[in-house]
Amino acid sequence: MSQRNIAIAIVAIVLVGIIFLGVAGARREAQPQTPELSGINSADAGNTQLVSAGREVYSTYCQACHGVAFQGNANIPALGGSSSTPTRSDAELFAIVQNGQGNMPAFGNSLSDTSIWASLAYIKSAWPVDIQQAQEALNE
Repeated sequence: MSQRNIAIAIVAIVLVGIIFLGVAGARREAQPQTPELSGINSADAGNTQLVSAGREVYSTYCQACHGVAFQGNANIPALGGSSSTPTRSDAELFAIVQNGQGNMPAFGNSLSDTSIWASLAYIKSAWPVDIQQAQEALNE
């Protein structure tokens, strides 16, 4: 193999590595990066910044399976206020998203804790107030 071919191969490997790191970084950057949201450890549906960030996370990571209106389908659970989701505490919901459950994959390696909390806040924000209050009592 000539030195020219070796140089081309090295450049190609470096470019593939850069592209790979860029794609991985871009996926991570899709998460909310708002400084005011750092240190979040609950799914507060009343926090408008958290809910807004959660809308973005949900549309990127959750909507394809759970639907625009949280309706799910035959094999994917619904997440709306009339589903079984409000019968779980925030900690339980967080653990499901982070670690996966049943057919749902784990998102703990691809989403930050803040992004998980944000997605849950967005989902909860769509529930009727009485359902939100009943679910919030599970967190106490």
